[in-house]
Amino acid sequence: MLRDGVPGSGGAIIAARKQTNGRGRNKRYWHSPEGGVWVSYILESELKKISPGLLSMAAGIAARNEINKFLPGTQIKWPNDCIYNGKKVAGVLIESIVEDGMLKSVVGIGINTNTQDFDYVIDGDNVPIHQRGRHLSEIATSIKRETGVTVDNVSMICNLSQELDKFYFLARVVPDAVCRSYTMKLAYVASQVMVYKRNKYCYDAKLIGVDTSGMLNVERIDTKEKVTLVDEEIFG
Repeated sequence: MLRDGVPGSGGAIIAARKQTNGRGRNKRYWHSPEGGVWVSYILESELKKISPGLLSMAAGIAARNEINKFLPGTQIKWPNDCIYNGKKVAGVLIESIVEDGMLKSVVGIGINTNTQDFDYVIDGDNVPIHQRGRHLSEIATSIKRETGVTVDNVSMICNLSQELDKFYFLARVVPDAVCRSYTMKLAYVASQVMVYKRNKYCYDAKLIGVDTSGMLNVERIDTKEKVTLVDEEIFG
């Protein structure tokens, strides 16, 4: 849609009852059956006003804030997964192109609202080594699974859209405020994490925080070297 230049696509919202081929980060399969919130936003802005990293933070905050209404204590796992008690509740995937000075993005947000089926084993080359062979229920959960409450998905999408609109605006006007808000909700700050790249373990590090470009700063446990993560992943 972005590359084809579909007229009027900027600002569009696309929601699905379920996805048969949902994708997460690193092209991983995203379990998205009927019952969850699966929504994509088409956003366009001048590149000089917002970076992809800031857009990622804005989307992560919006998703976390909505989930936190049902699951207080929900945190963001860099770059923009939402976790509750260490288990994934939501994920954000952003795909962007730059064209004529404009950042054109599809912001995909998946939230396990009423999802109940987590009883299968995850495996494959695109799964981090330490998660292979584990049941999905060990690493993911849903709002209904945790609370017993059935979420009104239509209302959730409406509220999520308002939150995203608010933080998308703030990211373009006061990016430092978005960065601070993101950091306050970030999981594992000052804690030791495992750093992975291309699904393989690299080293242990202490998480320091993020900068306004959305990059994560850590300090290696072994060498005390400060490292900026770009396309790596972390696990607590």
